[in-house]
Amino acid sequence: MISKNANVNHRDRWQRTVLSHAAEAGNRKACRMLIDAKARIDETDKDGKTPLHWAVYAGHTRTIRLLVKKGADLNIQDNDQYTPLMLACRLNRRDDAMFLMAMGTNKHLQTNHGYSALKIALF
Repeated sequence: MISKNANVNHRDRWQRTVLSHAAEAGNRKACRMLIDAKARIDETDKDGKTPLHWAVYAGHTRTIRLLVKKGADLNIQDNDQYTPLMLACRLNRRDDAMFLMAMGTNKHLQTNHGYSALKIALF
């Protein structure tokens, strides 16, 4: 479909892009093809989640690494003010959290309720 000039940034009724669905599914090959075809890597859905949020949520470590390598914003906050790091902490995804911190995410960002990634991890 990409070769037929399909819209790689098409949104469904939840405002999710094809890239966010591919990231949630852990389909790195599709993610790579979409990004190479100029899919917007930090496009948010109706909940403010990016493909990186979805990859973290689904626990697809290799997809997380691909998105970060391709330039995904590490510090973008969803509508609940969660960054991908905060989400990894909330879901007890230690290795993903450590990777995001090593890649330079801002661990001091807070939600509207004053919760940082560290506070979320302690819960």
